[in-house]
Amino acid sequence: MKISGWFIRNNRLKNRLHDLRGQLTFERDDKKFITEQWNKEAMRADSLQAQLHRVARERDNERKLRLEAEDRLLDYHLDKKDDPYHELILAVAKKHPGETRHETALRYIMERENREHRVSVGSAVARFAQAIEEVVDIHPDNEEE
Repeated sequence: MKISGWFIRNNRLKNRLHDLRGQLTFERDDKKFITEQWNKEAMRADSLQAQLHRVARERDNERKLRLEAEDRLLDYHLDKKDDPYHELILAVAKKHPGETRHETALRYIMERENREHRVSVGSAVARFAQAIEEVVDIHPDNEEE
């Protein structure tokens, strides 16, 4: 009986040792998996940070280019300020959607010209009607009954 008791205890110890080795292997694999996942996430974070820096550099470059273009445009306007045509175009403070300043200025001029023409034509017609009334001497009160 002593042998069988020792055998049973030894078998239990072997089984327990086997279980512990399996658990250790599982924990090592789990640790390896977690480490690999962490490394992947770290690489992804580095990649995103590099993209962010690239976008920031591109935005800064675009901002610099826009400022340079605005400076060149301002220089151009300052050089052209004595040009009467340029003065006319810059007099258009607010252009209409879908139009250039030139087109808006032209439309303003044409509208004004047409309005003045209509006023002058309208007043000429009124003067002509008044002249006819004076010549024919037609008055609404003197109609034949």
